[in-house]
Amino acid sequence: MQLIFNQFNPWWQRRQVPEPLLGRPRQYLQTLYESLSPRQMTFITGLRRVGKTTLIFQLIDRLIRERQVDPYHLLYFSFDESRFSLEEILAFYQTHILQDDPRAFERIYIFFDEIQKLSHWPEQVKILYDLHPNVKITLSGSANIIMKVKSRESLAGRFFDYAIEPLDFPEYLAFRGISVDSEREAVFQSTIVKEFRQFLKTGGFIEAMPFDDGQLVKYFKDSILERITYRDIPEVFSIAAPELLLRLLGILAQKPGLYLEYKNLASDLQFDQRTIVSYFSYLEYSFLLQKLYNYSTNLLSSEKKLKRAYLSNTGFTQALAGELNFPLLMEQFWVNLLKADFFYRSPQKDEVDLVHVAGGLCLPIEIKMRESVSAKDAGALFKFLRYFGRTQGLLISLHEETAFVNNGMTVKVLPYWKYWSIRKWIEEMKV
Repeated sequence: MQLIFNQFNPWWQRRQVPEPLLGRPRQYLQTLYESLSPRQMTFITGLRRVGKTTLIFQLIDRLIRERQVDPYHLLYFSFDESRFSLEEILAFYQTHILQDDPRAFERIYIFFDEIQKLSHWPEQVKILYDLHPNVKITLSGSANIIMKVKSRESLAGRFFDYAIEPLDFPEYLAFRGISVDSEREAVFQSTIVKEFRQFLKTGGFIEAMPFDDGQLVKYFKDSILERITYRDIPEVFSIAAPELLLRLLGILAQKPGLYLEYKNLASDLQFDQRTIVSYFSYLEYSFLLQKLYNYSTNLLSSEKKLKRAYLSNTGFTQALAGELNFPLLMEQFWVNLLKADFFYRSPQKDEVDLVHVAGGLCLPIEIKMRESVSAKDAGALFKFLRYFGRTQGLLISLHEETAFVNNGMTVKVLPYWKYWSIRKWIEEMKV
């Protein structure tokens, strides 16, 4: 056991975090660092390979350097491969490292990685938290599975949670060492267009950035998708057909925005409909799937209507589907980026790709990747605006920048490569 602890905690011997573990700081680091001060636990969640563990090592490094925390007062343990109980871990740490009761020290920092792999972890962590007010607990998990199913009940009021995403486009450019003036996008159009295509392939995963197309496919399948479907999910749920999880991902990759007609899927795949419904929920809990509801001002009505699903990352889509057509990929990208919860389909089957709801904002958005767009392409947006009494819509285009106006309603048109302008305009709409 000592060997495992030494491997997980090299700062006990070196008095510092080894440089290879630190990586490059990301935008989340400062917020997470500040979260180490309050009593409440810090939860760090996100997909596999997005850099949660690296962030933990960066936090430990800053605690040693900036707060002069004794390295022995910093414990890191990952449940990804090791299966010790929490009691065994804490007993070993107290006896062999602290050599005293944890309550004898002013502050102890404990970091548990991949916590969802520990059976009955919410109950165990709650006891640790309640009995040791001087212990700051940070947990990470590569799935929302246990977090959604159990933890919010037993740990209510005891934690702050932070979702870690893959790199966004500006971060991706920064990691690539590419400078773009976000106030003058047109000057950098060719660079943005070129880099955007590659960005969609990597999905913003730092490790994937140096890979060629063949390596990207292998990386996403082997390191993330198959690991989650054949190992992570079966370790938490009792499932009889993990291969079905991967088949469902493949279907979504081929058809981004698939309407979830469970009965038809069950018939096509020759599985019970309840199994199909459950397996989609497992994929959603594992951060692999994003489900959208048909927008309505009545939430109960939205829940009952037909839903759509997308994979959570364009890198997954291209790894499983090959060269998907660009318009579908862009539709998925904006759905993923804006964390959309809604699309819209009227009884007359007029469709809006996504409805961005944030605060008081309700913004219908269409993605049209074609050589030219006209007011006719904004028809579904205007119908939505008229029906729901809204005045602003957004059409993301391939090239054009303009605006269509109709009876006091406006549809703003911006090309996708004006990424910063689109984000800024959406933020301004919230005010």
